[in-house]
Amino acid sequence: MRTISFPVLTEFKIVIPTKGLCKALDSIRKAIDRLRRRVCFANVPAGVGALHVVPFRGDLWTAHAHLVVEACDVIDIDGDLDEWEVEVNDQFRNLTNGCGTFSVAPNNLTVGVPMRMARYICKAETCAPAPGSYSLDQLDALLVALHKRHLGIHWGA
Repeated sequence: MRTISFPVLTEFKIVIPTKGLCKALDSIRKAIDRLRRRVCFANVPAGVGALHVVPFRGDLWTAHAHLVVEACDVIDIDGDLDEWEVEVNDQFRNLTNGCGTFSVAPNNLTVGVPMRMARYICKAETCAPAPGSYSLDQLDALLVALHKRHLGIHWGA
């Protein structure tokens, strides 16, 4: 089994209105797949993560993917992720017609333990709503958007 030797916590995000949830989930997945073929991401040999959808404000939602990626071949020896983050963000925005953003989680160099990576991917504390916190309309929108969609994302590991 292959392991991730230099894990970097990343997030891909799109903010959309409720009526666009299905399309947003499909487009974020497609954009990540296309991004993997771009120069800025082609040297990322492995990644694992999950798609999440959460209410944002009013009728807006965020569709986002939390990914732990192998960045050993992407960044320089001193661990600077800034240039790579800017380039990937530009490419992802391009692939999502200006709607998407990419970011590297702060304190990436302290990732170290698999449990922290798993918590980051699942976001159980923030993405699993407390009972009663979503309206019936929000729950209905979620059921429709998530129906028959794969929420896991992985390659190489």
